[in-house]
Amino acid sequence: MHIMLINAKTRGPWWRPTGLEYVAEALTEAGYRVHLLDLTVEEEPQHAVKKWITSNHYDAVGISIFNTQWDTERDCVDFFLPEIRNMISDIKKMTKIPVILGGYGFSMQPEDILEYVGGDFGVAGCGTRALPDLLERIGGNSIETGTVVREQRGKYLDMEFKRNTVNSDRYPEDETVYVGAHDGCISNCYHCPFGSNKMRLRDPSKVIAEVQNLMVQGTKRIRFVSDMINVPVAYAESLCQGLTKLPIEWSTDVHPIKKYLPVELVDSMKQSGMFSVNIGSRIIGSDRMCRVYRQEFDTRDIEYATKIFKEREIETAWFIGFGAPGECQQTIDDTFALIDKVRPDKASIITKARIYRYTELFNIAQNEGLVSPDDKLLEPVYYPFENELRDYIWEEANNRENCTVYY
Repeated sequence: MHIMLINAKTRGPWWRPTGLEYVAEALTEAGYRVHLLDLTVEEEPQHAVKKWITSNHYDAVGISIFNTQWDTERDCVDFFLPEIRNMISDIKKMTKIPVILGGYGFSMQPEDILEYVGGDFGVAGCGTRALPDLLERIGGNSIETGTVVREQRGKYLDMEFKRNTVNSDRYPEDETVYVGAHDGCISNCYHCPFGSNKMRLRDPSKVIAEVQNLMVQGTKRIRFVSDMINVPVAYAESLCQGLTKLPIEWSTDVHPIKKYLPVELVDSMKQSGMFSVNIGSRIIGSDRMCRVYRQEFDTRDIEYATKIFKEREIETAWFIGFGAPGECQQTIDDTFALIDKVRPDKASIITKARIYRYTELFNIAQNEGLVSPDDKLLEPVYYPFENELRDYIWEEANNRENCTVYY
């Protein structure tokens, strides 16, 4: 079977489609012929899709949806799903092959998105094992159209990846390339539809082998796709041991709780080439709001983690989300006071919280009469937040060189 995989992301920022690369290699290993079309590097995405569909005999096409919207300015949002729906409509005019959807954004509401854009099948979660299984069932006519197949959790972790399914010359020479090491998360944040689940870890030697393959292609910097690479500590240490032997620079997110960041580990991170770190995947500089976010950590942990990396001259970054239930001027002041006290090198800020189904924030909004149980919320809906407070955040951020507000 000949399979076409499409990265549907057509807007920046640009990066290689790591998840789709993994899926392409898994399909190749399973005996499929694969063509990966990355629309981020195509000058005319529509033309590229038409060209490849009409000039090849594919047996199925998979479309990866990384996200469903991009907030471009303070109150300007690009909603991607209509564009993807049009792409699928065009594909179905050219061919009768099944259209399969997957990707991080798709997995947040797979059944709803599948219906909205008009796909035939879906893969939720990691597709490296689930997609070959789905294709086998499609080939055997043993699955109904409209079915979403869930990943077999952690199954991709036993795989080695050569990362040779894209032409690396089409990407910036100084690009930071993403690498998967973890699967899962120990947090249960109020805004996340995936929920907390057990950590699953790839064999460190296979991760290091993948990094070496990327280096052969000219990669000089990598970023681990993990919100908490330092959980557990022993796993992070083993990665550092392998990376220490390589002339590579790397970055990632870390869990800021002190027990996951002993001094010895941070020293190993520095020695193995870490040049930048995000302190937590999303933080807030107010203990009250940390509790709203259902975070395990508090402002003391954020301060500890930031300082220990700064002392080792590793660039520190925070990603701050304002606009949760209970946000007020006092919690905003608390956050900026923490920024001034700890002085991270960068603080990226957003001033509104999107409501996703299947999250605690959705339950809160429903109890407050802001949404109904039947609302699918595919088009972005945000928790109400006073414009005066958003103005205040913008003003405070503009007074600080290390702060950038995105929307």
